[in-house]
Amino acid sequence: MDVKEKEVMNRNIWKFGLYNFIDHIRITWMIRTLFLLWLGFNFTTMSIHESILALVIFLFEVPLGALADFIGKRKAIIISTGLHGIGFMLMGIMNAPMQYYFIAIIMGLAFSFFSGSDVALLYDTLKRVKREKEYKKIRGRINAIGNVGSVIGVFVGPALYLVNPRFGFLFTGITYLLGAIILLTMKEPYPYPHKFTLKRHWQQTIESLKFSFKHIQVRWIIFYFFVGHIIYELVFAFFQQPILTDVGVTVEFFGILFAAMMGIRAIGAYFADHIEKLLKENLTLLLILLSQAAIFWFLASGNLFVVVSFIGLLYFIYGFEDVILEDYINAHISSDKRATVLSVQSMFHNAMMVIIFMVVGRAIDLFSMGTTLRYISMALLLLTLVLFVFKKGLAVNGKA
Repeated sequence: MDVKEKEVMNRNIWKFGLYNFIDHIRITWMIRTLFLLWLGFNFTTMSIHESILALVIFLFEVPLGALADFIGKRKAIIISTGLHGIGFMLMGIMNAPMQYYFIAIIMGLAFSFFSGSDVALLYDTLKRVKREKEYKKIRGRINAIGNVGSVIGVFVGPALYLVNPRFGFLFTGITYLLGAIILLTMKEPYPYPHKFTLKRHWQQTIESLKFSFKHIQVRWIIFYFFVGHIIYELVFAFFQQPILTDVGVTVEFFGILFAAMMGIRAIGAYFADHIEKLLKENLTLLLILLSQAAIFWFLASGNLFVVVSFIGLLYFIYGFEDVILEDYINAHISSDKRATVLSVQSMFHNAMMVIIFMVVGRAIDLFSMGTTLRYISMALLLLTLVLFVFKKGLAVNGKA
C-alpha cells in the first residue's frame, strides 16, 4: 500500500466516526413510545409493528448482507441511510396503525442493508492499514463520540415533542441525508471485482449460514448476542418512557435525564477495552446478563431513585457490550464473509424477537408492566444458566 492510499484509508476512520456521530442524533429515540401513545396506539399495536420489523429483517438481512459483500459495505449503508430517512419522515405524518405497519417494512429493509456492514466497513478499513488489533479501542472511541450526538438528540427531541410531537421524526429524516453525504466521500477498503449474479449471491449466503452454525464458538456468540440484546429491544420499545413518567419524570426533564444516561453510556464505551482486560471474557459476559436480569426486576419497583439508578446501569452496559462482542466475532470471520455472518447473528435474533415482541406487548395490555418485567427477569436468569452451562461444556471439550 502506498502512502497516498494509506492516507485515504486513515481518512475513512475519522469520516466513519463523523457519520456515526450524525447517525446517533436520533431525535425520536426518547419520545417515540410517548408519541405512539399520543396517537392513540396501544402496546399491542406497537408490538405488531415491532414484530413486522423483526420479520422483515429476518427475511432480508442475510441476503442483503451477502449483497453488501458484493457491491461494497459503503453502498449498502448509503441505501440504508436513504430508506431510514424516508421511514422517519413517513412516521412524522402518519395517523393510523396500518400506516405504522407499512413503515415497519421500510425500516426493516433499511436495517437489513445496514446490519453488519458498518462493523465490516470499519474493521476492513483498519485491517487494510494493519491496525485491526486496535478495533476495540477505536470502536470504543467512535461509539463515545457517537454518544455526544445522542446527547444532542435527547435534548432536542423532548423540546420538539413539546412544540409538536411530529417534528422530531421529520428532522430525523433530514439528519440521515447528511449522513449519506459523508458516506459518499468514503472509499471501500477492498475492491469488489466480481460481478453480481443471483447464483453467486445465494452461494455466498448459504456458505455463510453454514459457516456460522458449524463454527461452534461463533454459534455460541450468536446465541449470546440474542440473549444479551433482549433487554435493549424491550426496554427501548415498550418500557423506558412510560416507566419514567409513572414514577414522576415528565417530558420536560427527559433531555437532562437522558443526556446523563448518554454520558454514562459513553463512559462504558470508552473503557470497554479496559473492562474486558480487567474482568476477562467469561466473567464479563456473565456479569452482563446477570446485571440485565437485575435491571428488569428493579424497573418494576415503582421507586424513582431505584428506576433511574437501574436505567443508568443499563446504559453503562449498553456502552461497552457491543464493542466487546463485535471484536470476539470478528476474530473468527474472514473479510469476505464478515458482513453476511454478522447479519446471520441478527437474523437469528430477529426470528426470536418476532414472537417475543407479540407476547410482551400483549402481556402489558392484559396484565401490567410490573408483572411483565418480573417474568422477563426470571426468564433471562434461566437463559443465562443454560448459556454458561453449555459454554462450560465447550471448555471441558477444548472447543471454547
